[in-house]
Amino acid sequence: MSAVEGLTGSHDSPPMPKSLSQSEIDAMFGGGAAVESAGAVDNVQEHSFSAQRSLSSEQTQEIGDLSERFARSFSSSLSAWLKADVSVRLGAVERAPYSDLLEAMSEGGAYFSSLSFEAVSAVSLLQLDMQLGYCILDLLLGGSGKPSLNTELSHVDEQLFQAVMIFICDELTTSWRSIGLTAKHLDRILYSQINRLMPSDEQVLCLTFEMRVGATQGNLMLTLPAAVSSFLLRQLAGTWKGRREHSPIVRQRLMQLSKKIACQLTLQLPSSRVRYHDIFRIAVGQVIELNIRQGIPPQLMLSGRPLFEANAASHGSSRAALLQAEIPDEA
Repeated sequence: MSAVEGLTGSHDSPPMPKSLSQSEIDAMFGGGAAVESAGAVDNVQEHSFSAQRSLSSEQTQEIGDLSERFARSFSSSLSAWLKADVSVRLGAVERAPYSDLLEAMSEGGAYFSSLSFEAVSAVSLLQLDMQLGYCILDLLLGGSGKPSLNTELSHVDEQLFQAVMIFICDELTTSWRSIGLTAKHLDRILYSQINRLMPSDEQVLCLTFEMRVGATQGNLMLTLPAAVSSFLLRQLAGTWKGRREHSPIVRQRLMQLSKKIACQLTLQLPSSRVRYHDIFRIAVGQVIELNIRQGIPPQLMLSGRPLFEANAASHGSSRAALLQAEIPDEA
């Protein structure tokens, strides 16, 4: 047996067919397409663009800075309103499924209220520990800030809690208006209604503020749905990042480079309206009357902006401008 015969088989083997029938070809290509199609379907996965689970360290820092601004403003304003010692500070910034927050809520433990932001059509949740709320109510009624043991809210209590929530929304607006968020208080939310406020699997942003009013301590929590938190992050990325200053070395380098920029200076009379009839018949040697009084000096213009009144002068072999008076910006 030759080497070639050892690789291909003996001469007694049946010959291989030289062609395939049309049905066999269709079966081969049809089967391959089915396999390819099945593989493509298996690789498709659902994705929710509002299901981002974690915040970057930079995003956490930016939200923390914004929230601390609110905490300082709210602490000062509430202290002046209650005429009492009030301390508010940011406790935590976290993104989690709404169902996780629902598990930590208890009936009677907090006062729940809904609010909205004008820029986004989604409802957010504001909750204040009940004992902390009762302390605030007692101070508003002229008491010493003693927490109450009552579990049912009277009509007066309900009205005062509503006023406190409106006060908090006003403070949020004052602190967050710069990024386009204006808060509006909507209504009280009962504990039985909380689970229907947002989808349980939605990734929400929860801001927890630790509060102390007199000797009473508690938490104020703001829960933002995905639509609001996404808008908040976009605004922070576009607004705050643009306001950050460069390092001193970079600023110095930019100043040096800016001194090499060439600007267009023009010495000219103020603009004047001329009738189209006069322009249509304009010719060499003709005198065009400008609607400018005698004695009005030319203006030194920088890229179209008037800077100084100036007269034409010469400096060596070059023309120059002799500055007379600065032109105010209002001119």
